[in-house]
Amino acid sequence: MRQASAATPATSELHDPEQFKRFLGTLNERQRRHCVALEAMRLGWGGSTRMATLTGLHITTIGRGIRELRAGEPPDLKGRVRKPGGGRKRIEEQQPKIQAALKKVVEPETAGDPCSGKRWVRSSLRELARRLRKRGYSIGKDTVRRLLKKGGWRCAPV
Repeated sequence: MRQASAATPATSELHDPEQFKRFLGTLNERQRRHCVALEAMRLGWGGSTRMATLTGLHITTIGRGIRELRAGEPPDLKGRVRKPGGGRKRIEEQQPKIQAALKKVVEPETAGDPCSGKRWVRSSLRELARRLRKRGYSIGKDTVRRLLKKGGWRCAPV
């Protein structure tokens, strides 16, 4: 019977995830996408999902980076990555009352620990997004997650 070698390094995980995240903060969006895509490819099966969880990049962004790297597209190292003002505006800019609306939806079902000051919400992200859409806001679960975090809430502990 074969025994696992204790000297085999664990190549399926990052050495220092916090240092990696700090490094990503120094890169522009294209460099960040390619760096995370390289790491996801190195991790192998499930690497994109793990890197999405670690970095906060959407899994389709990581997939795009992998496709660009495999296609051998040369990086455009000069100039801007986007036009000034380019990209979608945050929902807080498009719909300034969204934070107050979220608070109204969340307050009745907020629980927490008074000692630590942590607050959490009992409903799922999808349910909160559905309620906000019912009130006329265009929002998805990922944006609800970001706004909850910004407001100091978390999803209910499992």
